[in-house]
Amino acid sequence: MTCNSNIKRRSELSYNRQNGAILVVSILFLLIMSIVGLKLSLRSSLDVHIATNLVLRTVAFENAESALNEAESIVLGLSATIDSDSTQLDCNGLGGGFYAASTISANCSSLNLESVNWEGSESILHPTLQVSRYIVEYLGADQIETLDNDVEIGINGSNTTDVHVYRLIGRGIAVTGGTAEVILQTIISVRKS
Repeated sequence: MTCNSNIKRRSELSYNRQNGAILVVSILFLLIMSIVGLKLSLRSSLDVHIATNLVLRTVAFENAESALNEAESIVLGLSATIDSDSTQLDCNGLGGGFYAASTISANCSSLNLESVNWEGSESILHPTLQVSRYIVEYLGADQIETLDNDVEIGINGSNTTDVHVYRLIGRGIAVTGGTAEVILQTIISVRKS
């Protein structure tokens, strides 16, 4: 019986040691799983921020593009009112947001993009999108050569057309869930009437 009792005591001691080992292994396993879960949740949160920023930039870009389209339609209407012999745009009565290049002696302010107050009267608010604004800058008159209904700027030739040249600058913002701002510009030429 002593032999059996020694075996029984050894197995009880071994079992008691294993209970402690199981506890330590379980705690380590839970700690590792908690760290992995925390890392995954942080990664998921970062992915949500990235996706939100992408959506905001896209919306702001579309708003800026809409502002440019509105500015272009305004310019097409203005171009018809400029005398075909004139190389100047008279900004009287047009309000803020209309400028002329500093090399042109038009009755307009010159544009300094570094100090433009986009929220004030220095830009024009889009009529339907309250988050879009634009600026029109008249760059002057130029002559372009026309080839089979194609227009190429800067080529002097015998078949030329007089055009008015404008720089349009549009600003769009998106403010849902954050803030994004996009500023686009384009240069267009409109044939003198």
